[in-house]
Amino acid sequence: MTRERLAVAIEPLDPLLFGDNRSARAGEDHLQLDQEPTPPTLFGAIGGRVLAALGSPRGGNGWRDSLPLLGTRLDGLDNGSDGAAALAGYCYATTEGSLRFAKALHLVVQRAGEHLVPGGLLRPEPLAAGATSLPLPRRLTADPEVVEDEETEPLFVDQGMLEEVLTGGPVEGERLEEPEALFLPDRRLGIGMSNRDNTTVPGRLFSRPYRRFRTGEGPAGGLASCGFAAWLDVLPLGERQPEALDGIGFVGGDRRRARFRFSRCEGLPLEGLLDAVVDAVAESEGLVLYLLTPAVVPAEGFGYPLFQRTGSPVAAAIGRPRTMSGWRSVGKPRGPRPIRTLHPEGSVFFFDWPDDRKSEDDRKALVRSLWLQALDPVYANFGFGRVLAGVWR
Repeated sequence: MTRERLAVAIEPLDPLLFGDNRSARAGEDHLQLDQEPTPPTLFGAIGGRVLAALGSPRGGNGWRDSLPLLGTRLDGLDNGSDGAAALAGYCYATTEGSLRFAKALHLVVQRAGEHLVPGGLLRPEPLAAGATSLPLPRRLTADPEVVEDEETEPLFVDQGMLEEVLTGGPVEGERLEEPEALFLPDRRLGIGMSNRDNTTVPGRLFSRPYRRFRTGEGPAGGLASCGFAAWLDVLPLGERQPEALDGIGFVGGDRRRARFRFSRCEGLPLEGLLDAVVDAVAESEGLVLYLLTPAVVPAEGFGYPLFQRTGSPVAAAIGRPRTMSGWRSVGKPRGPRPIRTLHPEGSVFFFDWPDDRKSEDDRKALVRSLWLQALDPVYANFGFGRVLAGVWR
């Protein structure tokens, strides 16, 4: 089915909470370092705003079948459909409108005094003779001058540094940011509740850290908040204008307020970044797939359907797995959703160029065809496993 792509700017107005089932006592910086929104959280928030703009407020039954723009209601996270809206990707956006991405995990970062500096890119090399400890046929190594004191906390890069990484380097400058550059903890007081009878418990209070995005001077003056930039594929707009969908919506189970702005996405998202990668194909050794959004781990190792077009990965730089669940309130059976394991955003898979992509033009065409594709189409609508293509040298 034909779909149109919208760019969506999400500016949180309230502190946000993204839960990962850990105790609220895990520390004030817990929310900054460890909790990222899952793709369904943002997909549901954007869809809820679209519903409200269409005059179909979201109720206990979720959005109804065959709604304009959103299409058929998806029954479950793993029932992808071409007849429904799809989250094509998202990243953070700063007050000034520039984008921030999870650091690619083959980029080595070190600390020089108060600054974070790139230390080089890891690349695939053959395993030593007889080595069998890795599930992939090559290990990742770096140039000899790259030292071992790597910074491993979650970090963010701007589009310029991501371009240097995805084109195979060299990576220069100090355009790396820690979580504190984008958001701060915001402690809120809560009241203890009795789940048995849904009443408050007298005298029982607790505090919980929420994530408040930093504010600064916006492009038109005044204060504006950091937030998200997302891309949503919807059914044809017809005579509707994207701006008619603008307004206040809610993010997450706590229904935190955010301002949503919609516009038509002219061309491919991040097209300048894609053009730079295509230009770097000529001097490359192979292909890289960078996870823009978390990917559900397949049951069989690295058995993602998208790899049928790229061949099996020869190496990978994968972050600490995350888990997600949720609550199924629509359809049957109702109750908790299965726990799924996710490869985090920033993870990277390395490939040799496929045998059927011998020419430079064929390789460039492959890079373009993979841009913002999903590793597994059954999870594509909710935004899991969206990738950006790159090269390694």
